[in-house]
Amino acid sequence: MAVVVELHFKTDDLSAAKQSLDSNRDLLQEITQDAKNMGGLHHRFLEGDGEIVVIDEWESEESFRKFFDNNPKIARVTQAAGIPGPPTSMNFFQPVPTAGTF
Repeated sequence: MAVVVELHFKTDDLSAAKQSLDSNRDLLQEITQDAKNMGGLHHRFLEGDGEIVVIDEWESEESFRKFFDNNPKIARVTQAAGIPGPPTSMNFFQPVPTAGTF
């Protein structure tokens, strides 16, 4: 069953982080293709109060961790965005199959 992953990355300059993500389109496209090849189903960047939030859906937690852990491309893009380190939180959620979901 698929898993939803929520990651929070703190940044001191949200505007600069978003600009950096936009400036690194080619690298982000590479990362996206790698993710799809390894079990990534959906990916989204969100902005919060002093943070970039990532919401992903993956085939499994194991496939996400294999992709994410020690990935030099992710390290490059986060460093370029002024994000000082790893996510401040990483949460995994299992979908609840029920009526009313889409």
